[in-house]
Parts: sequence; structure tokens; C-alpha cells
Amino acid sequence: MAGMETYDRMTTNHIVETGECYVVDDRSSKGSSNVTLWFGERSYGFKEIPDVAYGPGYVFTCRAIMTKQMQSGIDYELRSLDGELLYSTRSDD
Repeated sequence: MAGMETYDRMTTNHIVETGECYVVDDRSSKGSSNVTLWFGERSYGFKEIPDVAYGPGYVFTCRAIMTKQMQSGIDYELRSLDGELLYSTRSDD
């Protein structure tokens, strides 16, 4: 089950989405993002392409941070359904 929370980080509003998701490569479509994380019917675009196998057939436990106003991606991480960290855009993980 996906969860959503909002918080202020450095005076900028952010949305944090957690739950099961899958990743779709959308580099060939128009727009600024390279991949889209899908949480059920909600989706968010990110520039960083994961270096693990992904696509609609691969389900991850995800945590994604976006700006609240633009819903543009800032950071995300992909974990196995067992909780193992597989990919993260954050350098402190």
C-alpha cells in the first residue's frame, strides 16, 4: 500500500511517496524526465536512470521525493520487496 506525506525541507515544500512501484523508461517521449516511477495510478518523472533491471514486470519497494508545486523528481530509491537497497540517487545511502 502506497503512502504519501508532505514536509518542508529547506523552506521548499516536498512530497514523499512510498510503496510498491515500477519504473518505465520514457526517454523517447517528449518531456524533461528520463524515467517514470509508477505508484498505482500516480506517476512521477526523474532524470536518473537506475542501473538495475526495471520495467512493468519488476516491482520495487520505492521511496520518492518530489517538489510539491511541480511534482518533479528530486531523489528516489528502489528496494527489493525484501527491503534490500538496489538503487538510490542519494549519495548518503
